[in-house]
Amino acid sequence: MRVAAFQNGYFTALCNRVGREDTLTFSGESFVCSPSGQTLARAPEGAEHVLIADVDLAEVPRSHARKLFLRDRRPELYADWLGRS
Repeated sequence: MRVAAFQNGYFTALCNRVGREDTLTFSGESFVCSPSGQTLARAPEGAEHVLIADVDLAEVPRSHARKLFLRDRRPELYADWLGRS
């Protein structure tokens, strides 16, 4: 998820269950990442928790993805690739 946040230049969040269900044990540890891939907040392991994170939306247009990846996008070509004219 941290890499996805970095590559796409958006905040990402992962929510995970906590506790045991049949043969599976869920650890919790939900988290929120910034557009730079930095973990902003993480819930504790093995405990129910409401995770709250402050995000600064001004980080999105300043993200590395905007500078490195998205600048080379060619959306005018997408219709041809998808077979739509």
